[in-house]
Amino acid sequence: MSAAGDSQADTARMSDAAGSEAYSQSVMDFCPIDTNSALSIVQNKLVKGMEMMCKAFGGPVQYLAHEVPSVGHHGLFLEHLRNEYPESDQHYYTSCAQLPPVSNDDLGTTPALCVHVGVLGFDKSCSMKPPPGHARTMGLVEQIVVDGFCTSAEPLLVVQSRDEADIVKVPAPWGSSDRDQEPIVPFSVGYMKGMLRAAVMLGIVHWCWKNHVDLATQHPMLARSVTTIFVHHSQQSSRIEECLQNMKQSSRGSLRRMTNIIEIVFMVKGLVSFGLNDFASFVRRWNAMSARTHQISGKRAVALKMLFDVAPKACAT
Repeated sequence: MSAAGDSQADTARMSDAAGSEAYSQSVMDFCPIDTNSALSIVQNKLVKGMEMMCKAFGGPVQYLAHEVPSVGHHGLFLEHLRNEYPESDQHYYTSCAQLPPVSNDDLGTTPALCVHVGVLGFDKSCSMKPPPGHARTMGLVEQIVVDGFCTSAEPLLVVQSRDEADIVKVPAPWGSSDRDQEPIVPFSVGYMKGMLRAAVMLGIVHWCWKNHVDLATQHPMLARSVTTIFVHHSQQSSRIEECLQNMKQSSRGSLRRMTNIIEIVFMVKGLVSFGLNDFASFVRRWNAMSARTHQISGKRAVALKMLFDVAPKACAT
């Protein structure tokens, strides 16, 4: 090889090394943990794995749709969850078909229900919002790999209003906690609030299964946190009310942000099939129940109106 060729090869290797170093640094920015401990190595491996997964698929919902496409795949995933994340003897698990509901006013005073991780749904029909993307996913990954999947202080707000046709029917491997009801269908619950957290956690769990990472031995704290999932069943009168309450919850809390215009468009589009004919009435109801800083007014209202005015009618069905 000529001197010029050697120089070009050296330059390419230096460029690759710099790129690799930059990527490693970006992973560390997501997960700034002491890399000398065995646990931190696993934590950083999980962050890097989820980063690669997001780049390949866009987010955990898309990843799970690709990896768990059929009834058979759902059954295998459920079997894995049952074996690796069994029910804890220290908690009572609710497993009846209709989870006891709680009103919005009683959320702060009603004890949360403990359910097995296998009841949590993960496809796009589980929420009226669009699937979480790369940025929001990676913003939560570090918290979960460092602190575990914490739902005791902030339970998931789940719903059981999904269309039957959207639920993959997998036989329930558990009995019912209510003798008068059938057992709850695996992967059947949807979310009024909590789809992001649940999807990221399930994405991590499935990625570990696929890549032979044994969380029980390599990250026992995270594994234990997955065995006890706390939820509130938020039973709303309609899908429109679910969306309004979702937006209300999104405006609260340090981990949350106000629903943006694109998310509102996605939600309203989904509500068309549930009888919403006038998006302006949805906006008026939202403004009537929200604080002024979170109302859809001014530039936000103009942007929303323009999106619906310009979009073809076919896009709303």
